[in-house]
Amino acid sequence: MSERLRHFPLIVGSTPDRAALEAFPYGSGSGDLRASQAELEWNGQRLAAAVAAGKRPVVLPYLSDVPADRLRDAALLSYAYARLYGFLWAEAFSLLDRPEARELALALYPLRLGRPVSPIGCEGPVQYRRFEHGIVVTNASPEAAEVGIRVAHRRPLTDVGYLAPLTPAQGFVRLALAPQSGRILAVP
Repeated sequence: MSERLRHFPLIVGSTPDRAALEAFPYGSGSGDLRASQAELEWNGQRLAAAVAAGKRPVVLPYLSDVPADRLRDAALLSYAYARLYGFLWAEAFSLLDRPEARELALALYPLRLGRPVSPIGCEGPVQYRRFEHGIVVTNASPEAAEVGIRVAHRRPLTDVGYLAPLTPAQGFVRLALAPQSGRILAVP
């Protein structure tokens, strides 16, 4: 059994009743991203039938060993990845144990984006998905990327990881994403 994916014993039909992506996409020991962009996408597609059947695969990122200068990007990528594919993000509250991440933890933990209102969109290496109350964006590639995402309203969005407002211009919000990072934009 893969160290990155463990199925709990109860299996219903051809989809797991419970699935956990443990130490994924960040594991203990190095703090490095443990999955390539292709592997992240493959896991999302592989578990899509379970999500469509109402299951909630769990993403268990291990963020305690991620260096402080990469922690925000790692937390945002793992959260946005989980929401992108309909998974449950179960971070185990390790962000609260790190003073440099406490403010981020307090912004992420209570966040409620609602249901998806669009399929997953792609622009180069960037993937994004709109929700009732926001947008998640991932860039799992090792290169920085920019994206313009159409929004249905003109209200400012809150860039949750940076606690900054973003105002759409001409129906779009433009983002510059660091390598191996994510963004969560919430409608206040």
